Amino acid sequence: MEHVLSSELDFSDALASGRLDGYAVRQVNLSRVNLEYKQLSNVTFTKVGLSPGRMAWLTARDLQFSETSMRGADLSMVHIKHGNFLNCEAIELNCNGALFEETRWFETTMSNANYRQSRLLKCHFQSSELYGACFAQAFFSHCTFSDAKMGNASLTRADFRNAMLIDVDLRGANLHAANFSGAILVRVDLRGANLVRADLRGATLVGCSFNPGDLDGAERG
Repeated sequence: MEHVLSSELDFSDALASGRLDGYAVRQVNLSRVNLEYKQLSNVTFTKVGLSPGRMAWLTARDLQFSETSMRGADLSMVHIKHGNFLNCEAIELNCNGALFEETRWFETTMSNANYRQSRLLKCHFQSSELYGACFAQAFFSHCTFSDAKMGNASLTRADFRNAMLIDVDLRGANLHAANFSGAILVRVDLRGANLVRADLRGATLVGCSFNPGDLDGAERG
């Protein structure tokens, strides 16, 4: 990192061209700054206020958010490659139609987040709260959901209706009352997952892995 920004004015000045490359942004409230359509590269945000942030159509590479407040932030239609969300508060985050490549969420709270119609390629959700998150019509490829601390990725009541999941690791995930109706699951590892009251009606499962009894509590049709 070449520069450190710690005020809204300095950040806005640095972003005036619409591009930001090689900056560390620390301990500043940027909730009033418009990041829509901006381009970021090699930028870290640490203890920054972005709630509710306006970041729709943002394009970013090597982007990190750490201990950042992002409740209700709008990341719809963003394209982020090599992103990291670490210990962020992102309840009701809106990522509708977004594209994430090789991005990681670690200990980030995303209850009721919206990932509808998003595309997630080689992404990892680790120890992150996803209660009630919406992944309807989303596309997943080579993604993992895990929780080393609790042992079960938190996806209670998550919505995967009409989503497509290919080579996704959901081993041991808590998918209680999750909705997979109309979804297509290809080589998804669901061994040990809690699927009690999960809705699998109309779902297509191809080459998926289960333990005996894993599907007993699910609704199937």
